[in-house]
Amino acid sequence: MLKKISLSEQAYNKLVKKIISGKYPAGTRLTEEMLCAEFGISRTPVRDAISKLMGEGLVQPLPKRGCRVCDLDSQAVRELFECRSRLEQIALESSILRIPEKKLTELKLLLRKKGTLEEMRKNSLDADAKLHALISEYCANRYVKSILRQLFTQTLPYRNYRNYDEKQSALSRERLKLVDAVLERDYGKAASLLDAHIMNGCP
Repeated sequence: MLKKISLSEQAYNKLVKKIISGKYPAGTRLTEEMLCAEFGISRTPVRDAISKLMGEGLVQPLPKRGCRVCDLDSQAVRELFECRSRLEQIALESSILRIPEKKLTELKLLLRKKGTLEEMRKNSLDADAKLHALISEYCANRYVKSILRQLFTQTLPYRNYRNYDEKQSALSRERLKLVDAVLERDYGKAASLLDAHIMNGCP
């Protein structure tokens, strides 16, 4: 049985990992019955997880037959991450002097907070999401912000997969360096770290 964080979230994380790692290759048919049996949970959280994956383009519905895993074009995925990196660097240039120091300091505290491995994973992922949200929120260009929201959604599954597939100490250090660079208001350094951070999430 799955435990702790919501069953829907855990089912989603497990599905993302299996899809991106290739354990569920393109064309694999997934049904609620199959996944309920595999995860030992009821239909509702499985249905929620599948719905989220459909919205992110990782699976597509099969009429009355569940869903199938979409073909993940590696070149298309890389182009998606490159587009997000370039655009977020533009947003960072606009927002780096506008993001309140207090908000950035709170992110550092969250990244340094000790706890169980699961708690540290959640804190690291929360801090990462908040940092990217701040970069977008304090950007003065409304069109950049709008497009970034779409790109965040499209790259979210890969970000979640990386958070559960890599050592938390390394990920936290990477995120702390980026937060520190933004706190220093050093755009060149922050942009370079941001680019590396985003592209490291590309499978």
